[in-house]
Amino acid sequence: MTVEETVKGTIKLVEPGGAPDPVPAGDSPDGGPRRDAPRDGVRPLPLLGCGVPLLAAAVLLAVLAWDVPLVRAGVLAVFTVTALGVVGPLLRRGHALAGESVSLAGLALLVLTGLSVGEAVQGRPVLPATGGVTPGLALAAILVTIIWMGYAGLSSLRLSRSLAILLAQAPLPLAVLAILPTWAGPALAFFVTAGLDLFLWRATRRHRARLEQLTVGLGGLLSGSAGLAAAVVAALHAVTFWHALRVSAVLVAGLLVAALWAIALSGGRARHVMGAGFMAGVAGAAAVVALAAPFAVLVPAQWRVLGYAGASCLVLAACPRLLGALRPGCAAAGAAILALAGLWVLPDVIAAVNLPLHWATEPWRGVAGSVRADLGPGGEVWQGSPAAPLVMALLAVVCLRGCPLAGAVLDDIAPLRRAVANLGARSDAPGTPGLPPVGRRYAEIPAAWFTALANVFRRGATKVWQGVPRRHEDGTGSQAASSSSVIVLPFAVKRSSLPGGERIRARHAEQRTASAARRAVLILMRVGVPVFIALAVVTTPVAARLPYNVTLAVLFGLAVALLLPAGVVQVRSLAVHRAVVATGAGAAVLVCAWSLAERVATLPMLAAVFTLFVVCALLARTAAAQVVTGAGGMLTAGGLTACAAVLLGWPALAGALAVLTVRALSLAPIRLPRRLRVATARIHAPLPAVPVARTWQWVALEVAAVVVSYAALALPGLSRPDVALVTALIAVLAALGVRNRTGGWRAVAVVEACVLAALAPLLLGTSFAAAVHGPFDWLARPWSGVPASARAALSPEGPWPVEPALLPVLALAAVAVTVVAGAVLGRRAAISAGLVVFSLPAAVLPLALGLSYWAALACLLALTAGLAACAAVGPVGDPVGGRGVLAALERAAPLPAALWTASLAAAWSLASAPATATVLAVLAVIAAGYALEVRTSRTRG
Repeated sequence: MTVEETVKGTIKLVEPGGAPDPVPAGDSPDGGPRRDAPRDGVRPLPLLGCGVPLLAAAVLLAVLAWDVPLVRAGVLAVFTVTALGVVGPLLRRGHALAGESVSLAGLALLVLTGLSVGEAVQGRPVLPATGGVTPGLALAAILVTIIWMGYAGLSSLRLSRSLAILLAQAPLPLAVLAILPTWAGPALAFFVTAGLDLFLWRATRRHRARLEQLTVGLGGLLSGSAGLAAAVVAALHAVTFWHALRVSAVLVAGLLVAALWAIALSGGRARHVMGAGFMAGVAGAAAVVALAAPFAVLVPAQWRVLGYAGASCLVLAACPRLLGALRPGCAAAGAAILALAGLWVLPDVIAAVNLPLHWATEPWRGVAGSVRADLGPGGEVWQGSPAAPLVMALLAVVCLRGCPLAGAVLDDIAPLRRAVANLGARSDAPGTPGLPPVGRRYAEIPAAWFTALANVFRRGATKVWQGVPRRHEDGTGSQAASSSSVIVLPFAVKRSSLPGGERIRARHAEQRTASAARRAVLILMRVGVPVFIALAVVTTPVAARLPYNVTLAVLFGLAVALLLPAGVVQVRSLAVHRAVVATGAGAAVLVCAWSLAERVATLPMLAAVFTLFVVCALLARTAAAQVVTGAGGMLTAGGLTACAAVLLGWPALAGALAVLTVRALSLAPIRLPRRLRVATARIHAPLPAVPVARTWQWVALEVAAVVVSYAALALPGLSRPDVALVTALIAVLAALGVRNRTGGWRAVAVVEACVLAALAPLLLGTSFAAAVHGPFDWLARPWSGVPASARAALSPEGPWPVEPALLPVLALAAVAVTVVAGAVLGRRAAISAGLVVFSLPAAVLPLALGLSYWAALACLLALTAGLAACAAVGPVGDPVGGRGVLAALERAAPLPAALWTASLAAAWSLASAPATATVLAVLAVIAAGYALEVRTSRTRG
């Protein structure tokens, strides 16, 4: 048999009509009465006829006598006795499924009878409309439980005993709740019930009653968790110290019961181990609430969360000294409650971090009092809990000191992981995997509507699921001939059932998984240390109502304490290092935001943060630190320049140009002094000069520079011409940056430069459109007179709207396009592109200078002649494309620009008849010269 056949379990589904396995007469193999099993399977309709009509008739007669509780109780009691009395004869005839179905109907009738008796004794409904528990309901629960326990003791049905165990969980809590309508009493009753379940569980374990043992364990877990829930509610509603002490005493009792349950369940099967972990968690949660309840009633409501967080830390501190059965659950409960406390104050922490960032949108409004009263520009008052920084500090302490505890807990739950993995891997024989024992020994559900599932889980006469034939000692397999179809299904198997090599590989895989989980947990806890420390420090000034200046000092000290160690401390964990750097950068951003609240604090704090980023960038040892500090320094430099321009009263355009110098400086090669280069030689990606191959450090630096340059457009007071001029300058800076970039990042710069170069003139739409299209209006109204200046003769519709910024914007846009062409395609392409794009500002030059009409025409004709000559001769320099398509395009590129300027001159000449004749003659001469030069060039070629 191969390894794959050994690992995969196979099961066989017997078709209807197939011969079932023979079952001896009498009792079934699991000790109960023999179930009725026809050869063609269990029929649900006869079973439905056993219980449902009886139940329907009882309910109908009870409804007819609903107004009289005693009569209703008598009718229901008669049908209950009848139903339970029929079960015995059915069992003696071997109809176990029918008997169980009828017994369930009898249980339903018994519950209705108990409710009717309770109502008759009490004199009012046992289920009041207002809610709560009445004495009649408690009495009904007691009667039903006692009667059913007596019936289960006389009956041989195992399901009846299990139901009796479940029913026994309710009477004591209901009785206590009916007498003492508080939460502490039922909590104690639930814990007492869980303790009694523990003794009963030990008894069933000694007698090997599997089903009863499982039911008692489930009941104990439910009672313990219900008691904990009730005790928690009582602790939250406690108003006096002595009341809280009583609740704590109840929780201590529940703690002892849950601990005993956890110890009893540990070391057994997988389900026992999981139950032990659950009860240990109940014990840990009870300990936390018991410690926190007295403190919570002595402090204001906003400080109560600190009590629960501190109690969680105490429980976590005691976990290393606990038994192995209690340690994982108690640690999980303490960590969960501490996490809930952190989530409770998290909105307050987010408000303390987020609201100051709004100062960037409405700066220099001033802080009237403490930072808590003026957390934002709108006068937002922080309404959070003063305990928020202490809770964050406790989380940081737990993450810092809890790594050994986390390792110990992971070691403790390793057997649980193996037990859960092997839960369904039990074998019928060594080397042969089969179905899980829980599935083979699962008790059948006798109710008629569940009979189809009974065939799957039953081990009685009609076994639907079977294992594959076992291998003989000689290694051969045999299978009896039958009319059954085989379905092969894989099942998880134990390592002990695998061959040697597979077992070793499975053990190694388990070790790798456990090691990866341990590393992930430890890294997560270590990363949480700087994060929670930073949150605690950030919320401390707000919670403590510190002055504005002290708040700035505290936040700047936090940024220094987090960023400087990134360059001088040896890096061990890269994840922790990145978390420290990111947290320090966030603290620096918060300092900058707070500094915008007061004018006197803005420039000093921004200068201090800029200096911090520069120093940390020079000392940084990792790429993460260099990326964050370099980009942060660039952004801070831009913010410092912009704020200085606004606060010092510079003109808006001057301030924008000053901000653009920050991006311009990022394009220049940086040469550090020799001593400083030697001191920073340990930097992995040094900064002495701009490298040819782009790295993430320089990409981050340039991205920050791009952000700074676009922020210049948001300065207050910029007019539309100023915005156009700034946009053209950004296009030039983007074009200059193309030479320093490679790959996709270079393509981004090319697109940026070209788009901004095309967009900048469009911002001056009226003036630009009139300069380009105005002369063509003379085609509709020729020879209507010649004004004195070119501006007045631009169009018959009116003079040119003067815009002094148009010529600089067009010139800068032409520079940007020319630089991009030279950087991407070479020198000849740059010359050709320059001839084309510079023709536009050259055509606008007469208008900008205010020349006369004839001087403007002369300039256009001279421009046309020059472009035609360049198109005929071609650009100077070595062709990059040889004599291919690129060379032809470079040679012919000035020709479209010459045609455009010629058409513009001809259209403009229609303002006067003499000008028309003169311009057309000159254009004819230019065309003849171009043709002659082209022919001469071809002859030479």
